[in-house]
Amino acid sequence: MSKSKKEIKKGALKFSTYRASLDEETQKRLDAFFRKLDERLYLPRADRKKLRNDFQRAFVYYFEHNIPFYRAIELLDLSNLGGFYSRESNLWLPLDDVAKSYTQFVNRSSMSVFRLAAYMNERVSPELLQMALNFTIKRFPYFAMSIKKGFFWHYLDSIHGRFPIEKEGPVPCQRIYLSVSGSKAFRVLFYEKRISVEFFHGMTDGTGGKEFLKSLLLSYLRLEGKDIKESPLIMEPNSLVSTDEYRNEFKSLKRHSGTAGYLNKKALQLSGNLTIEKPSRVFHFKMPTSELKAACEKYGVNVTSYISTILFFASKASIDEIEGDVSVTIPVNMRNLFPSKTLRNFSLFTSLREDIRNIDNFPEFALKIQEQLKDKIQKEKMLDMMAATGSMFSKMKLIPLPLKQPVTKLLGKLLGDRIFTTSLSNLGVVELPEDMAKEIVSMDFVLGTTTINRTQNSLISVNGITTLSISKYTKDPSFEEKVYALLRNDDITIEVEGSEPYGR
Repeated sequence: MSKSKKEIKKGALKFSTYRASLDEETQKRLDAFFRKLDERLYLPRADRKKLRNDFQRAFVYYFEHNIPFYRAIELLDLSNLGGFYSRESNLWLPLDDVAKSYTQFVNRSSMSVFRLAAYMNERVSPELLQMALNFTIKRFPYFAMSIKKGFFWHYLDSIHGRFPIEKEGPVPCQRIYLSVSGSKAFRVLFYEKRISVEFFHGMTDGTGGKEFLKSLLLSYLRLEGKDIKESPLIMEPNSLVSTDEYRNEFKSLKRHSGTAGYLNKKALQLSGNLTIEKPSRVFHFKMPTSELKAACEKYGVNVTSYISTILFFASKASIDEIEGDVSVTIPVNMRNLFPSKTLRNFSLFTSLREDIRNIDNFPEFALKIQEQLKDKIQKEKMLDMMAATGSMFSKMKLIPLPLKQPVTKLLGKLLGDRIFTTSLSNLGVVELPEDMAKEIVSMDFVLGTTTINRTQNSLISVNGITTLSISKYTKDPSFEEKVYALLRNDDITIEVEGSEPYGR
């Protein structure tokens, strides 16, 4: 018997014991509830059983935690399911040009997956988290997707079924399999007080992932019995879906021509051998946002420029070569330049680049980086980058997918990881309503693997705490030690959290 079947059998037995403990009238109400549930489930038999078991486990959870039946049935109101499980979806979405690159360049050691996580005040209840996902997924049908192979390109196709949560494993941002029957383009995980969501970047970016996580947390907290009121800061799980949310905004932008957006000059890489397991370690540097801002004000720069400067200096401390360029890639949220409500991928990137010999005098270098960043994050230059991406793929649009993949993988090597040293993705401040914010301690944001680069860096802030996360692909500690020293040099208090090394 499989583990899943054993869990369902065990859950059914506990539910039977629970049902038997109820008075006759309450048993009738409970049975009527499940008859109505069955009427709403137009699913394969296995998924129907699992979804039914989710509700059974939730009722048992509430009973064991002294939640009265009338309150439990109210929290588990079937209207929260909407029609997601009652009818098949015919939604499918072609990939935009940037998303195509994620599917084409992917391999075992380069997986475009990112993770967003929230740390709760209390230990996570898997029974309620599963119900939260059951209730929330209907609000994001454009995430209820599998990535499939078409004749010319991959595409997103809807999945009609139950989406299970998973217990978190030791290594974050593991491979999401493309073109495998039933494979899903995101996963929800839990560990102690942490709730995480991992997404394939071809489906969405950090902004889309952030909105999904916020809605999931809202559903979870309400299932815990918390009184979280509606707020414009969060998408209500029972609100209507807008087509604007899954629009391919790259198609609506004015096209430029040429490939001026690409720079194919190689960048220096950090020294030290790459580990087989990727990432081999993840560090979280948690710091007061007020202290970080004070350090930025001292140098007259913004947060992205300040942390980028630190990454340049940390890279120099971790590179044996004395000549060549260090390059830090910065993902750019295109919504800041072209206002949009889309939650699909709508980000491009730009690169900051300096000769390693010029990385000195921190205050002057920080100002130089800020000027470079301002110059590069402009509408015209981002449109050039978009045009370069579109031009590359348009030339291959009529080539069948099996024939074009070897070519695109080669392009990935030439135009991908080799042209930058490391990266910084700043997701900014996560805004939450006050009654929800008090239930969450902090958040972090982790980037998945690349083929060559030894570190990836990401930044997110919530509740006055900013977390800088460093994904490591080498055992050499020089990089993170230099980052720590530079932050402490500016009187920033740091709490370091990190996984034990598991790479070889």
